[in-house]
Amino acid sequence: SSQTYYNLPLPNPTVWGPDASVILATRFLIISNDQNEAFPSVALNFIAKIRSDNDSDNYYHRKMLDYMNADVK
Repeated sequence: SSQTYYNLPLPNPTVWGPDASVILATRFLIISNDQNEAFPSVALNFIAKIRSDNDSDNYYHRKMLDYMNADVK
């Protein structure tokens, strides 16, 4: 399970914890001190999710679209 969670910048606030993630310094440095205390609202540069046999293709497709809409590259 993920140890780090992010508030994705989407119209409906969504807190997710990818299995692995990368935030480059250019994005990390724009997080305010207030955001450092909670789930930072930041567009991640890269995420990785390990697929569970229990989750459907449609579930992962929707999740991938949400990450893309949150400006994950």
